[in-house]
Amino acid sequence: MDILDHPDPTREEYLRTLFSREQKFSHYGTTFHYVPSNDSVIDSAAIMGRIGRSVIMDENLPPSANLEDSQHETWKASVIVIDPTDHSDGQKASLEANSQVGTPNSIMKSLAASLNEQNETAAYHIEVAPISEANTFWQFAKENHGKITTLTFTFVAPNMFGTIDNISKEMKRYRDEEKAQRVKVSMSSDDGIDTSTGNVKNSVEYTTRGGGKISATAKGGKSYSSKQKTRCVIMDSEDDEPILVRVARNITRVLGRE
Repeated sequence: MDILDHPDPTREEYLRTLFSREQKFSHYGTTFHYVPSNDSVIDSAAIMGRIGRSVIMDENLPPSANLEDSQHETWKASVIVIDPTDHSDGQKASLEANSQVGTPNSIMKSLAASLNEQNETAAYHIEVAPISEANTFWQFAKENHGKITTLTFTFVAPNMFGTIDNISKEMKRYRDEEKAQRVKVSMSSDDGIDTSTGNVKNSVEYTTRGGGKISATAKGGKSYSSKQKTRCVIMDSEDDEPILVRVARNITRVLGRE
């Protein structure tokens, strides 16, 4: 640190600074824009905004132009909400699912990668991992009891969880000593992996709350990926209320803080 540099910001301060201004990033070769909300009716400690991209729409000209084929550029955007405050389960973000914008998880990863690249000397590195439903893995394990031949956990190792357990301790050690950002643990057995152990249970809990991802294969060609089981919140439609306002009103449910 330079003698004239200011002390490192907190994680919350760092995130609020980054997401208080427009960000441009590339996602699969397409330019996306993050724009923070300046809507005065939004009363929330969370950061709110939109992520959007330009879209070319096919249309037809009016009859005076012979209804000829035409195209025009428009924009499609999804609402994003970020809670940068400290919680035992870390910071959380939720992005509206819109097929014309893209897959939320992959968009968030591209945004994080861009922010990390632009802020290489920052005190923090942003890591995005989907929050999945633990019961989806346990259902897979139940249906394939004694038949799971490979099981892989990819752990995220940032300073994000307040709870103290063996997995959290190990991830913090890897982060502090080896400077690891991710740690992968793979196991295989032709006789079938025992998923009822304490190690597996702790690993599933850690990853499904946003600490990484799980993949598994079983005899018969069956497979599981927590990336395909991302937690989703469905809100009722209110035609007379802007979606940004509706999200702000349901902020605790949208972020799973209930």
